Amino acid sequence: MRGYHNGVNCGLCPKCLVVKRLTRHHLLPVRHFGDGSRSLILHLCRQCHDDIEKLIPYIKLSPREYFRIARDFLKET
Repeated sequence: MRGYHNGVNCGLCPKCLVVKRLTRHHLLPVRHFGDGSRSLILHLCRQCHDDIEKLIPYIKLSPREYFRIARDFLKET
């Protein structure tokens, strides 16, 4: 559930379940896959976005591994 408030992308963060300003997390890192994966976006609040970024290694992984990281991150409580 997302919307705009005063031009800012706001909605329910799927991780912390709080309505906040949302950021776009690319499921497939742009540094490895380019901008072509723009449709594979997870909208998260800033804190949760920072938290998932800490789990992603700098080395290139298979797309399946990035999806696993995101799935496991969202399942954690």
